[in-house]
Amino acid sequence: LLGDRAITASRNEVDLANPDFMQQIERLLVGQPIAAVINATAYTQVDAAEGEGHDLALRVNGQAVGELAAWCAKRKLPLVH
Repeated sequence: LLGDRAITASRNEVDLANPDFMQQIERLLVGQPIAAVINATAYTQVDAAEGEGHDLALRVNGQAVGELAAWCAKRKLPLVH
């Protein structure tokens, strides 16, 4: 959130499955007057997550969110997930 407006990003712009997604976040948000970060991204294919999608689900729903939370904490920004 930028004050009273929001910036949105598509998966092409910010892909939490990409190990370098924080660089995408930096390009999108650095220099903006950010009030908060809202992450509405999740890996939701439950059946796939129990099999082949396990690593992807862990990356998107766990590791990436942790990295985003650390980024927000460093900047004293609230993160809504």
